[in-house]
Amino acid sequence: MAKMDNHTGETIMPLGQISGPQIDAMNLLEELVQKILGYWIPQEKFGFAIKPPRYDAYVEFMKGQKLWAVDWDKAFYHFQEAYRIDTTFTFALLKQASVLLHMGKYAEAESLFQQIKARKPDMSEYDQSYLEFHLHSLHGRLKEKAIIGKKNGDFFLRIKQVRFRFLKAN
Repeated sequence: MAKMDNHTGETIMPLGQISGPQIDAMNLLEELVQKILGYWIPQEKFGFAIKPPRYDAYVEFMKGQKLWAVDWDKAFYHFQEAYRIDTTFTFALLKQASVLLHMGKYAEAESLFQQIKARKPDMSEYDQSYLEFHLHSLHGRLKEKAIIGKKNGDFFLRIKQVRFRFLKAN
């Protein structure tokens, strides 16, 4: 299965295989629905990984975004739930680590950032920059953090503006 371009008929992104026993037909159908809805998330605007998250994980993630810097514990919970729903949603894991960093739970943040680092080859450029930015912050490497911030500043700012408009509208 694949997401197709209606004009050219070309594959935009493969949906991957869904299989299981016939008795689980409704669960399999739900999995397919979540994958299809996930592919409709505007990837280029949100900077998520190469493979989009399940839609229900994305909805949970956005609940965490709305609570960012308002209620760290609740934001963490929603990012954790987003990752529980879709364990390929690395950006939800990055946001969990970032929340821990903001809460001053440095050892927990470090541990989670190290787990995420192992996924770096499968991460989008934005996710990798986000990871490096926060690792430099965690270790007090402010010069390196500033370089990443400056290098990606326009991109980070554009992403934040789009997310802010989206959150405001929803």
